[in-house]
Amino acid sequence: MQPTPPSVKLCHVVARLLAYFAPSHERQSLLREWQGQIWHRWHVLRLQHAWSWREDCQMLLSCFRLLPTALNVWWLRDDTQTFIRKWFGSPWATIAGLLLSLLLVAVASGGLPATWLLFTANSPANSRELFILWHPGTSGGVRPLPADLVPAWQANSRTLESVAPFVISREHARSPLLTNPGPLVISTTARLFDVLQVSPLAGKFPKQLAGEELRRLAPSEQATVVIDYGTAQAISHRTAKVLGSQMFVGREAYRVVAVLPQKFQFLTRQPLAFLVEQTMVEPSVMVVARTRPGISKQAINRELVKIAEEKTYTFLASQLRLQFQRDAIMLPLLVFGMAALGSALLTVAVCGLRMRETKRNWTGVRSRWALRRILYFVAKTVLGLGLVCISGLELSRFPGAILLASRDPANGPFLLWLYIAGTMAILFLSVADSRRRCRHCLRWLVSPVRVGSPGSLLLNWSGTELICSKGHGVLHVPHMTTSWDGDSQQWITMDESWQELFAQKK
Repeated sequence: MQPTPPSVKLCHVVARLLAYFAPSHERQSLLREWQGQIWHRWHVLRLQHAWSWREDCQMLLSCFRLLPTALNVWWLRDDTQTFIRKWFGSPWATIAGLLLSLLLVAVASGGLPATWLLFTANSPANSRELFILWHPGTSGGVRPLPADLVPAWQANSRTLESVAPFVISREHARSPLLTNPGPLVISTTARLFDVLQVSPLAGKFPKQLAGEELRRLAPSEQATVVIDYGTAQAISHRTAKVLGSQMFVGREAYRVVAVLPQKFQFLTRQPLAFLVEQTMVEPSVMVVARTRPGISKQAINRELVKIAEEKTYTFLASQLRLQFQRDAIMLPLLVFGMAALGSALLTVAVCGLRMRETKRNWTGVRSRWALRRILYFVAKTVLGLGLVCISGLELSRFPGAILLASRDPANGPFLLWLYIAGTMAILFLSVADSRRRCRHCLRWLVSPVRVGSPGSLLLNWSGTELICSKGHGVLHVPHMTTSWDGDSQQWITMDESWQELFAQKK
């Protein structure tokens, strides 16, 4: 007798596993049917001497095609439908869905980098005293500042501790060991790192030279490159090995002299390469400065304008734009707070607060159920609003965004409208979800039944009745609210004698 092929044995094992999807009283009959088909196909082909490796593959493929049938049988089981209704009707399903959505956003964004930036905004580089100054142009761009204005501010200002010019280049640095595109290039001077109060992870920052020292400096040393940690890791896993290597900006090659710390960030989260020049060739477009503690934005603006006038440069009121870096980072939270407050006021105005019913619920035994409803409402609303806030921040503040009001979409109208729409949706859905749940067990109400006629509202009631699957009560939702009906929805609590009719079969 020919032995049973391994493929047939494997099909029997798969059939036994798939049979567990069926109810227990149907499992054996279904298993006998599937195994009978497997044995019959193999037996017939064996007698015809037609069994081959192709039939092995066809048998396995046919067996695995039973999976959709098994899943359909499992889905139609009474206990499966009961479990699904019980789980999805539970308040925990809503909480779990919101937590899962937050997890998906975290995975899709790579660990919520834009959100974590809010918690690191108190570092020295992002402190309240650090600000960025620029002169906006007529068409939304940025005008260059005069070359001698920044040194005048450094020498004559009493409100500023240190000042450094910089230019955000449109070029990307290139290296033979880097894939394109390379890091974004920022042209600046050595004073920038003093302003930012940062120390190098490896190497040494170039010093700002002047006079005879600058003239004795070799042309190849008058401009060097400082790269961030991410760029150094992309070039070589050993940071010290990067020092002394060449990096190209345009057609010129520059030597890498220092690597910034791992957590350093300036203006953007994308990789940066600082082209440190002793004398900047390009005119200064922006200025980063650190002010003394307790100095207001208006006082800084007045003093800088006065010093500029002494240099025969006149700026009209508010022509110089000043933005504290920490304020620029935290601005999305302010935008979200404004959107959430406006949406909350609109939700209260549209949905209404029935203070009489709220006061009645807090008396006697009802207070315990009212507390559960309030806690559930607060939990799902906070999670929903948190999902909107984090999603909007991660979607709008992409890694290449510049943390300035005129160049960062997270500080513009896009995020504001996104937050307004998102917070309104969460608040309205949260209120609607709470009104369609049992006042005791917080499960979704089921079995909607239409009662009455919409044309007979004078003496009769017309609406929809929903009932709790546990038998805790019935909710009456009118199709039209009349002026003499004080409550648009009415909840009727059933006593314990009714709950026997709603007992679930075990």
